[in-house]
Amino acid sequence: EKKNLDMNVKEIKGKPIVPGKKRGRTVIVLDAADFSKVQTGDILITSQPTPDFLSSLYRVAALVIDEDSLTSHGVLYAQSLRLPCIMGTGNAREVINDGEIIELDAVRGTLRRIAE
Repeated sequence: EKKNLDMNVKEIKGKPIVPGKKRGRTVIVLDAADFSKVQTGDILITSQPTPDFLSSLYRVAALVIDEDSLTSHGVLYAQSLRLPCIMGTGNAREVINDGEIIELDAVRGTLRRIAE
């Protein structure tokens, strides 16, 4: 379904978990049914990864987690895979569309829309 997005939101802030900078296409993953959308090099945005997300995480360039829990599966996966990651963005999956090109800066803790 198409979301009613505020395209004026250029930057979303979160907490840097695993440092790194990546630019890529976003893929919003809400549950296992969305795994088929994930392509190599995508930036995966989700509420909170669960153990069944692990196979998809091997393909992505970076991870954005809306919830804020340092003991979550997503944090542990990002750390073990050395996957640039920010968490605690709150609403990235509601503000960003599938397929948008964004830049994740997991040093500053930001997610930025790239003007095409």
